[in-house]
Amino acid sequence: MKVKSIREADEILAQNIHSIRTVTEWAAFMGYHDSSFFSRRYRNHHNLVAVKRLTNTRMKQIETLMKNNTAILNYELARRVGLRDEQDLYNFVSYHRGCSPTKLKQELSSSRG
Repeated sequence: MKVKSIREADEILAQNIHSIRTVTEWAAFMGYHDSSFFSRRYRNHHNLVAVKRLTNTRMKQIETLMKNNTAILNYELARRVGLRDEQDLYNFVSYHRGCSPTKLKQELSSSRG
């Protein structure tokens, strides 16, 4: 596979967030064999650590899906953003937002109205 331009990294991540769980997998999608090299190039170009972008993109996608479909099951939501199941979703959201996915969904729906 041909190595893609580092400028395309964010777009490729957004399009494939359901399949990318780690920076190593993201690097592979980009055609890099060495995830450390990819991470350095990403940081140097975007002035942001790749894992931070991955986390931010996943969290933004979770919030968007919650806002657009309040009835979405946590398992389906988890699978759409590249997490294994609802337990992974719970762990991810509680670590990064300090609340459960259900609580986040309630907060998002109340702020929307």
